[in-house]
Amino acid sequence: MFARVHRNLCTCGSLNNNKPDTGRRRLRRTLSIEKRFLQSLEDSPNTSTRVIVQKLGVSQSVVWLILHEHGEHRYHLQRVQLLQSNDYPHNA
Repeated sequence: MFARVHRNLCTCGSLNNNKPDTGRRRLRRTLSIEKRFLQSLEDSPNTSTRVIVQKLGVSQSVVWLILHEHGEHRYHLQRVQLLQSNDYPHNA
């Protein structure tokens, strides 16, 4: 370990080993992104978060953080049948 630290210090001039770019694109959460996201929610409240993520080019985790901070809980409406009392099996 000490040899590696010494080598980095001699070659780079610092103790920090700069790792190569992995190619993963990260966008930080900014005020403009948050405003654009909230505006798109107001414009089309039925649009899924996945569509908004693709449109804005931000990560899903950023979108969920913004949603939860503003007290929003997105969901998809799912229609189901109403169960009646005669739908249950009759035990004799």
